[in-house]
Amino acid sequence: MRRHDWAERMFAEIDAHADKEFEWGKNDCCLFVARVVDAMCDTEHQAALSKHYHDEQTALAYIQDSGDIAQAVSTYIGERKNGRPSRGDVVLFKGHNGETLGVCVNRSVVAMGAIGTVRVARDTIICYWSI
Repeated sequence: MRRHDWAERMFAEIDAHADKEFEWGKNDCCLFVARVVDAMCDTEHQAALSKHYHDEQTALAYIQDSGDIAQAVSTYIGERKNGRPSRGDVVLFKGHNGETLGVCVNRSVVAMGAIGTVRVARDTIICYWSI
């Protein structure tokens, strides 16, 4: 369940990643989203997820063992949905490097880029999870 101040905490966590460099197992799209959700809901998804991988090779193995990235996410935050996500929802979208996780923020999606966060169009969304 979202905290009463979830939006403020969501934006603060997004801002905290504005200049961070992408690094598998430390600052990738999955861990970014987990940190945002943890900030909004007082959960511990980032800590739990960090136990499963530490670099690109182990991250891809974890995703494959889960079935795909959507199934890996569903393990933590429930069933995925199709349609229109709301602000703060987790989304899976088609990024430049394949399926990528981000957070719905108004009319765009915020995700980790090579250096810092990036905004992408909502029309790239494949599915989402309500938070």
